[in-house]
Amino acid sequence: MKYIETKLTAPGKELLLESEYARVIHAYLAKGQGIPAHSSKFNVVVVPIKGSVFFSNEKGEGEEIHPGKIVVMEKGEMHQLLANEDSEVIITHIID
Repeated sequence: MKYIETKLTAPGKELLLESEYARVIHAYLAKGQGIPAHSSKFNVVVVPIKGSVFFSNEKGEGEEIHPGKIVVMEKGEMHQLLANEDSEVIITHIID
């Protein structure tokens, strides 16, 4: 068993775990900060732990996610996000 604590207190990203099975990233986004459209070579699970983020496809179609509402994507899916307020998410890349 391993316990990992996040350290970010300002906007940015930190790698929490990298193994042969998964990569876990903590991202802190300031209100209005976004991540432009991109895709991943991994299946991805995004779990908001603070705030709210508008998560959408490359056409801008999407939904707000917040603690209690997660996003699951298959590898290759285009997506982008925009923080509605100061927000934090845990991003898990599932390596197969």
